[in-house]
Amino acid sequence: MSTSEKLVLGSQLRQARLAAGRTEEEIAESLGVSPSSIASWETDADEPSLSELERLAELYSRHLDYFLRETTAPPTGIHFRTTSRDKTQDLPRYVGPAVAKLDELCRTAFELESLLGESLKREFCVAGDDTEPKALANTERKRLGYDHGPIGYFKGLREKLEAQGIRIFVIDIGTEAISGLSWIHDEYGPCILIASWQSAGRRNFTLAHEYAHLLYQHAPSACDISKELGTYSSSEERKANLFAVNFLLPATAVESDFRARQLSAEPSLDDLAPMYRKWGVSSQALVYRLGEIGLISQSWVNHLLPLSEPEIKFVQKKGARRTPKWETRLGKRFIGTAQKAYKEGIVSAGRLASLFDVNVPKAMEILAKE
Repeated sequence: MSTSEKLVLGSQLRQARLAAGRTEEEIAESLGVSPSSIASWETDADEPSLSELERLAELYSRHLDYFLRETTAPPTGIHFRTTSRDKTQDLPRYVGPAVAKLDELCRTAFELESLLGESLKREFCVAGDDTEPKALANTERKRLGYDHGPIGYFKGLREKLEAQGIRIFVIDIGTEAISGLSWIHDEYGPCILIASWQSAGRRNFTLAHEYAHLLYQHAPSACDISKELGTYSSSEERKANLFAVNFLLPATAVESDFRARQLSAEPSLDDLAPMYRKWGVSSQALVYRLGEIGLISQSWVNHLLPLSEPEIKFVQKKGARRTPKWETRLGKRFIGTAQKAYKEGIVSAGRLASLFDVNVPKAMEILAKE
């Protein structure tokens, strides 16, 4: 079959497989074909059947149209900034499918915006490498319109950063060893993945942390934000953590709040609960920050951290991991863009349902509510 007669691009099949971190042998086994078949598809010597292509799309977390035209590949050589050293060898296997999911959602958003004639402009400015995290956090709070009070839980901060031109999605990454992932794509722009296993407060911190990586233009990375935030695996992680702490928990305001509550120098987690809920962070982040400011001693920080609320949420039945709801996974901006594309006849009801990861009747119900 000549290249001109082909609909499926072998280069896209290969690109999708590599992004998902899968080998030819693994894919061949999943499809019940030989590795040589995978190789022939990827070199345009042959092409898969429709049923095989549909299975490939499922394995690679892609829509069928990904294989029909050339697209820019997601970043390669992602850094794994993790404090879970015993799990590091497993991370590429876990991360590959999540990278593919993030890239596919960002690609879809970009293409829908292009078809609608709506370009997503990046509003934030990058920081110099010598910019101190505290100063950068103060600058960003002011620029984004926050006063000295709490920024709030994940949803509000997410929408604020999406308005800055950042694509943000909540995805089950398959392991609790990673909190977030970020990069600046050559075509789609800045992208952030937030791991779905985290509580709302910790998602807030992870989002601020990954935002710092974008501001500093750090290399693409997958991060594990240690519960003991003083543990840094690199200078880049140190900057991102310090930015997030100062951005979400400004020292003067937090100290004023702490003293207004007349808390002791050795507060219990129950005593601190109203504070970390108010400030939209995890108990771990607040405990660390209070110790850094000097409101509680380091010995009391060390006492509280192991007692703090569990951050990993599992569905109890069969130990299955909780999957984020479609609203949380996709975010307000993406949902609005997809709905508009459907109403203007750019995408079908079936495609809209697949974007929302629901059936067609549910997608129509969502549209009716909107």
